[in-house]
Amino acid sequence: MVVVNKCPISRETIEACPNLKLICVTATGYNTIDLEAAKEKGIVVCNVPTYATESVTQHVLQCCLRLPTHL
Repeated sequence: MVVVNKCPISRETIEACPNLKLICVTATGYNTIDLEAAKEKGIVVCNVPTYATESVTQHVLQCCLRLPTHL
């Protein structure tokens, strides 16, 4: 198992790890993983599709509330 964030996993890396069964991306996308190579090797790739969804919304609203009213 590999847990990554913003670290590219290329075909070459996948082929160099014959025992790899799972790649976990601690982000919302898969764009740093060679999904075709992972599929060919039977490696499961997962991510966190709802990462920080609520906290980002709360932060934006807080920032809006802190804007000066006398612009």
